[in-house]
Amino acid sequence: MYEGTCPQCGRTRSYEFALPDGLPVAPPAFGGPEPSQIIDPGEFLWVSDQVATDSGLRLLNTPRDTHRDLRPATAYALAALEEVAKFLPEGDDRIPEDRFVSERGREIYAKDPTRFERTDIRFALDLSRRILAGIDSHTPPQG
Repeated sequence: MYEGTCPQCGRTRSYEFALPDGLPVAPPAFGGPEPSQIIDPGEFLWVSDQVATDSGLRLLNTPRDTHRDLRPATAYALAALEEVAKFLPEGDDRIPEDRFVSERGREIYAKDPTRFERTDIRFALDLSRRILAGIDSHTPPQG
């Protein structure tokens, strides 16, 4: 449980989080096999977009021998996108609108709901994995 005083209203707030059984997942992953109960798919997509855009621009504008430095950010963007996919119900073609509970998540969904369709998510995951594999093939780990 986490407690603290709200800086805006001064009230004491407490938050209780349920942790899954077993060991936590290794970074850059965010969670286990179930979708988050705290962060909605729109928030995860926003994180992925922000990090992927930044690291993608750097990949395009830096020499290949420096791309290894961008691997952590690229893997983080992929991990956030993998979280989005967890919200897809089995057999459905799109994440249901009611799964978007944050203001940002609802805004992102309203702007382009097709980004939350199974085909778009799969395409984005495949592209992110290929970019990561490209980093690994052109600049293998030191060691």
